[in-house]
Amino acid sequence: METKLISEDALTPFAQRRARHLGLVNPEKVQNLNVTLIGVGAIGSFAASQLARMGVTRFTLYDADTVDTVNIGVQDFQLADLTLPKVSAM
Repeated sequence: METKLISEDALTPFAQRRARHLGLVNPEKVQNLNVTLIGVGAIGSFAASQLARMGVTRFTLYDADTVDTVNIGVQDFQLADLTLPKVSAM
């Protein structure tokens, strides 16, 4: 399957506002980033997951907490992560 990049000029003004990310993410540059997150709870866990989906592969994560049952519904962890340190589960 061939991937084609869409230029902003080809989009309607409405679509341009929704496609602010076009041209911002360069896969080669993203792979070379080292992202540091302090806390991987409700915000940090989802931020780490989204950055990983964008192609970031190097993280420095700080969080002294472990995954508990109360974290499953509001943070990006699964039942299999219970009792693990949050930084390991991420």
